[in-house]
Amino acid sequence: MILQRLLAGFLLALLVAGCSSVSPEDYTTLDSLYQQILVEIEDGDYTDAEVLISALKSEYPFSPQAVEVELFRADIEYDKEEFELAASAYRRFFEMHPAHEKLPYALYKRALSYRAMMDSEDRDQLPTKQMVETAKTLLAAYPQSEYADEAEKMVSEGRKSIALHELYVAEYYLKRDNYSASAGRARIVIEQYGDTGLGGRAKAILEKANAAAAEEGR
Repeated sequence: MILQRLLAGFLLALLVAGCSSVSPEDYTTLDSLYQQILVEIEDGDYTDAEVLISALKSEYPFSPQAVEVELFRADIEYDKEEFELAASAYRRFFEMHPAHEKLPYALYKRALSYRAMMDSEDRDQLPTKQMVETAKTLLAAYPQSEYADEAEKMVSEGRKSIALHELYVAEYYLKRDNYSASAGRARIVIEQYGDTGLGGRAKAILEKANAAAAEEGR
């Protein structure tokens, strides 16, 4: 399995290199290679940027720039709207470089990646929960970060979305006469998301579910 993954990665690298219009050999120093990567990214030439990033990491694996271009790769995936890949790349950066000065940025962009994957209240809320968790991590570790205000907004937005999902499910169960399940979902909103402004709606559902259950039990 490992050999297959390595081979697939090698073939992909060859394919990318074959589509590139740049030659890493033209850049004879670390600085010139790094600066050209910045140019390619700025121009939106992501294929060329990937080729040069691979060359830099291969030729200068222990340089600070080799670490920084890992973030560039994540940014490229984000700009290409490959948000799941971007989130994974930002997570790997966070895990592999726990003392890097750009960790707040990596956390922020990871949260934004999850935010871009958020769906409506009747859909799975996993990306929303991941956004909230990531934003909370950012706030806890870097409360004075330039991204703190946006992180707070994402936590608030995400918690409200999760609460709306719980209410959607509560109403779904209520309509199907599953009063116990409906009441349980409503209680989650009341107890865990009462500050989202949805507590009143949750209490109304809870009262309906309890009343219907009592009537059914007579």
